[in-house]
Amino acid sequence: MTKSDDPQKQDNDLDALRTRIVELEQAKAKSDTQVIELRKLQLAAETARKRSESAYRNLIDEVGSIILRCEPDGTIRFCNRFTLSFFGFKRENLLGKNVVGTLLPQQNSNGQSNMDLFERIAAKPDNFLTHETENLLRNGQRVWISWSIRVVCNEYGNAEEIICVGNDITNRKQQEDELKRLNQSLSEHTEELTRANQELNAFTRTVAHDLRRPLTSISGFTQLLEHETRPDYVQQYIHRILNACSTMNDMIQRFLDFARAPQAPLEITDVDLTSIAQKLLLDFQVQEPERQVHAFIQPEMIVKGDEDLLRQLMQNLLENAWKYSSKNTATRIEVATTSDKTGKTVYYVRDNGAGFDMTHVGQLFKPFSRLHEHASFEGTGIGLATVARIVERHSGKIWVEAKQGEGATFFFSL
Repeated sequence: MTKSDDPQKQDNDLDALRTRIVELEQAKAKSDTQVIELRKLQLAAETARKRSESAYRNLIDEVGSIILRCEPDGTIRFCNRFTLSFFGFKRENLLGKNVVGTLLPQQNSNGQSNMDLFERIAAKPDNFLTHETENLLRNGQRVWISWSIRVVCNEYGNAEEIICVGNDITNRKQQEDELKRLNQSLSEHTEELTRANQELNAFTRTVAHDLRRPLTSISGFTQLLEHETRPDYVQQYIHRILNACSTMNDMIQRFLDFARAPQAPLEITDVDLTSIAQKLLLDFQVQEPERQVHAFIQPEMIVKGDEDLLRQLMQNLLENAWKYSSKNTATRIEVATTSDKTGKTVYYVRDNGAGFDMTHVGQLFKPFSRLHEHASFEGTGIGLATVARIVERHSGKIWVEAKQGEGATFFFSL
């Protein structure tokens, strides 16, 4: 008889097998119970997650700030309800669209491009943790937004998502702009006041110095008249007194012209500079017929401007040319036009007079400033300052080129 034929042994093996089957069935029942419990836990977790996401979305939607989640190229993945109401869009009009061209103009008011903004944010996020942009409402109105920006990166350090939280700062920017405008205006008024005080001080010195000479002359010759009986001398003294009075009157008129130049209302008409220049030079020639003068005045120089002020301008420039070329054997004066780099017409008055050193050109158009001694050339020192003010009133520019002993050319545009 073999072992396998032993009945007792077979019974024992069968009992063991039955016991093992029972154990396996019990283990399976326990495992099934655990699977059920695990599924219940998973379902509970999923329900909690959905509730949490719903609560999170409700919270995000109720926040009074603009919230965007975007792809690294600026494509909008998510926007909250406040974003939609603020910008005036429906959700389907924004999701899947790029921020640039919808919420952000392709160019801001300064002409700067926004096309690569999100590329720059993704490349250097630390530079854009806080950022201000000029944004675009659906109705075309531009507003300013202050953004807090965070870039979400993957394990390789590459940007996967850009989260933007923004708040409207349009009122603040408007207040800042207004404050800048007021500060600029205050600065300009301060500069004007400083310049006016400087001119007043210079005016006081000029009046004290220049008016004293004709007054002294009048006083002196008047005293001589009290004791003079010779008719010829009496006539000389009277003539000199009249000359001194004429000098004073001319100085006072020039002071008034200088004071009125920036204030008089402009009456814009077609002004014939050629005719004005011809008449002025003819008057000068009549007063000094002995002078040899070669003058060239370009024909048909017509310009838009205030005729009275432009006559003052031409008179001052031509008097300057006439005076500073008076020591020459022959005077040459040219009044004509040229063009600047942009093709704009530029007028000029050129002479072959005394000229000056260009290192002192900064003083030339300042009131009561002279580059020549009074003994060499008389003057009030306000003629060119008046010219500069008239050119400024016509939104133009004035400049000069000169050389000591070789004359000067005054250029101006209107």
